[in-house]
Amino acid sequence: MEKLEELRRQREEVNSRIKNDLINMKILADESLRVAEVAHNSETILDNLDKEFEKQTGLQEPDIKFLFIATGLQCLRIYLLDKLTKREKATKIKKEDGSYTLEGKIDKSEQKLLNKFDKNIDIDEETRLYYAPLNQIIANPKVPYDCTSGGGQGFFQNANHRFSTLGHDPVLGLFFGTANILTNTISTIRTPIPGIFTNHVLYETTQKKDGKLKIAKPIIDGTNILSCSTIEMCNKVRDRFENDKLSVVAALIKQILHIGTDMYTKLGIQLPGASLILNSKQVENISKYTDWGTTVKSGISGLFSLAINNIISLLHNFMYSNEMGISHDIYNIRTKKIIAYSNFIASCSNIISTGIKMVNGNGLAIKDLDIGGIIVTVHKLTENHQYIRKIKEEYIFGNFNKMIEGEELKLFEI
Repeated sequence: MEKLEELRRQREEVNSRIKNDLINMKILADESLRVAEVAHNSETILDNLDKEFEKQTGLQEPDIKFLFIATGLQCLRIYLLDKLTKREKATKIKKEDGSYTLEGKIDKSEQKLLNKFDKNIDIDEETRLYYAPLNQIIANPKVPYDCTSGGGQGFFQNANHRFSTLGHDPVLGLFFGTANILTNTISTIRTPIPGIFTNHVLYETTQKKDGKLKIAKPIIDGTNILSCSTIEMCNKVRDRFENDKLSVVAALIKQILHIGTDMYTKLGIQLPGASLILNSKQVENISKYTDWGTTVKSGISGLFSLAINNIISLLHNFMYSNEMGISHDIYNIRTKKIIAYSNFIASCSNIISTGIKMVNGNGLAIKDLDIGGIIVTVHKLTENHQYIRKIKEEYIFGNFNKMIEGEELKLFEI
């Protein structure tokens, strides 16, 4: 009897296993059919996932508001920089409305800053060869390498003095311009025989009504054009640095601010080092299209463009909420689209307006081209394309793989 019960139990166990096995086989067959169906319709599924991705990353009404704000800020940035760096005639201190030009503002700042040296001035100290006293450095509104008069006009080799003098180089001028101010000299690189040539600069002095010295415009001593030694000039500057640091500081301040006053005049300031490899006429021709002022403006413009992008990105991401039903990566694509679109619109408007000015005969308008902003725009478009492509691939293929994997199969034990 016990053996019969055991056989019955074993038979039921075998039947149960067979039943479970058949059920498992059906589950696996159904799963295979499901996977095959997904694979068969993969093109449609991927297309639907692509459309869903575009729908989720498309700009919504709140995003459009951010886009308008971002675009407005970028356009305002371009407008204000153009206004602040508007090219004016040299020595034009005030505009027609009575406000000061950029040159005028820097001139006022220079005088205010240099006046702080007044208590250290020896008003009786006189000018000597290779020596400009502190009273002259402060009181003289001009710098010696600005001279265009006298018998040595040929010193500039038929080019504007700005593109012939090392003092007007925005980098080399930090030394040579300062040295010229301290020693009342003018230095140039001349061709066809390359080399640095330095010449003494003379000043006519008269008396003001109040008894103070008034120093007139500088004049090149045309009778002794090659008599001045560049090496001797450097030695004298070294001596001043060792024994009269105050005058060196005043001359350096004057040099930096003088470059600032010339930077956004119509002639502009040459690119750093241009005179080392090109003759003065070539430097002048290049400066008609791009110069140091354009470079500085481009750098500042690019930095402000990045700052606006970062602020908009921060504020837009601050609006993200899990209740939106999308991941933060997907939402961040909207942010990047806002940044890219606003940069693109602002850059295109600048290119079009600059192009119109040039077509109308304003050749200087090319200097209004927002190079810094355009570089940022190209960078953002490239960066965003790569980012969006990466997230899109993760979204589409990630969801497709989940469809292939399906839910975890619940198989019976055999």
